[in-house]
Amino acid sequence: MLLEKLNDAVKDAMRNKDAVTRDTLRGVVADIKLAAKESKHDLDEAEELAILNKHVKQVKESIEAYTAGNRSDLADEEQAKLNALAGFLPKQMTEEDVRSLVEKTIAEQGLDTSNKGLLMKNLMPLFKGKADGKMVNEIIASFVK
Repeated sequence: MLLEKLNDAVKDAMRNKDAVTRDTLRGVVADIKLAAKESKHDLDEAEELAILNKHVKQVKESIEAYTAGNRSDLADEEQAKLNALAGFLPKQMTEEDVRSLVEKTIAEQGLDTSNKGLLMKNLMPLFKGKADGKMVNEIIASFVK
């Protein structure tokens, strides 16, 4: 499971004296353990991955904010955190893959392209954890007439 991989990576980071990776992964492990304790059951891989994705999203937002504020030193620190987390994420779909799947699904299901909300409702579950939601939203918006 993801939690075991994260714990092993924390140990490796400790051995390599990599403080950024160690601290970043410890934060994810702590959140996973807290969520498991609160839900009173062990989390499955999808739930663990959702917590990891939440951390990745926060780091990406921090990078954008620091870059916009001309704080490249802090942006570099956040980029190091993102690099530590990236190895645990499943392979993300490319923009071309997303676009082709959206086109195919619209054609197969005969979805109404004038209603963005209906499109989002039907298409977003296909991309959960596989593609960046912001990119998917932009691609779906390009299909709305």
